[in-house]
Amino acid sequence: MTNQQSQYPDVDLDRTDQLPILEGTLVETDIEDDAVRMDHTAVLPGPASFAAGATDFVRASSVDLPSLAESVRSVEERIARQNADYEALTRAHERAREAETTAVARAHALAVDLASARSTLESEQTRARELDRTHENTRDTCERGIMEDLGV
Repeated sequence: MTNQQSQYPDVDLDRTDQLPILEGTLVETDIEDDAVRMDHTAVLPGPASFAAGATDFVRASSVDLPSLAESVRSVEERIARQNADYEALTRAHERAREAETTAVARAHALAVDLASARSTLESEQTRARELDRTHENTRDTCERGIMEDLGV
């Protein structure tokens, strides 16, 4: 940010009509009247102009092809690594989903088993209480019989 301010010290960057990026750009002739459609047929060059333009093309001298090629290779390698990472993450995600599905099914089966065990426990507890009452009644009856036999 400070570099841009030092390059353009007399330009107020808050005003859009003075932005340095707009300097030197070509503006089309009817840009001021956006309500009127532009007629591009009058400004399109013919096929002969394209062929002439292709022979006049001069590559900028500041282009460093080996550096650009190395940059492209490094970007391609990075994309390949990211694709490999993505595939590995996708496989790990699928394994985690399968494990989650298995765990949910196991939890459901255990919940069914627990409900069955609780039901069995409750019925056995009820049976045990009934046996205790029967035992108490039998004991009381036996004690009364013994007391009667003893004459007490």
